[in-house]
Amino acid sequence: MGINAAGIPVSIDFSQLPHWLLAAATGMGKTQLALLILYQLSQKGYDIYLADYKGVDFGPEYRKTGHYADDDAALEQMLDSVVHELNHRRTEFSIAGCANLEEYVQTTGEELHRIVVILDETSMILDTTGRDKDGKAVVASITNKLLAIGRLGRALGIHLLVATQRPDVGSVPGSLKAQLDGRICGHTADAQSSIVILDDGSAAKLPAIPGRFIIRNGSGSDEIIQAYYYHQ
Repeated sequence: MGINAAGIPVSIDFSQLPHWLLAAATGMGKTQLALLILYQLSQKGYDIYLADYKGVDFGPEYRKTGHYADDDAALEQMLDSVVHELNHRRTEFSIAGCANLEEYVQTTGEELHRIVVILDETSMILDTTGRDKDGKAVVASITNKLLAIGRLGRALGIHLLVATQRPDVGSVPGSLKAQLDGRICGHTADAQSSIVILDDGSAAKLPAIPGRFIIRNGSGSDEIIQAYYYHQ
């Protein structure tokens, strides 16, 4: 991810903490960090499913048919395929008597890739403000699919990375946030925005330096890093 104040590299492990929330104010390096994470996961063999409604930050290598969504209809279809795989894995793991991905691979010898679903700028996807009745129903459907992945994907090797530049309850519903145990937060404009992500105001006290992030990995302690800059 980057280095801490002592110059020591800091990393995160999706196999240990499967779902992550990434947030920062505009210009603080959120997209660069998302690209860095995405590149590393692709190098590790993850199957990547990307929701990118802006359509400008992620290259063609991530715009594979069925693995990329830039509108609601495409996202629902993409998430349906992930949920289908999730249910398939649940059945196969149960038949094999395995509790998690590592045990299943070791027992069966089958190569089964981890999956990550990445939502870039969730305010464009999940905020119902200004949507009509049908639009709100679509958001509810998308949210329910994400919640299913959050609840059941942990042991099955299916992960979430949810990113937002507008950290508020409209862009990150509380039900979804509760599934995202890992938190990465850059400088926020005010304490309230920090509270939405970290449950305290510490991110508002971070210097407004692009790439400066707080990582909260569930261990009870925070790590402040300067993220590496991703350039392909």
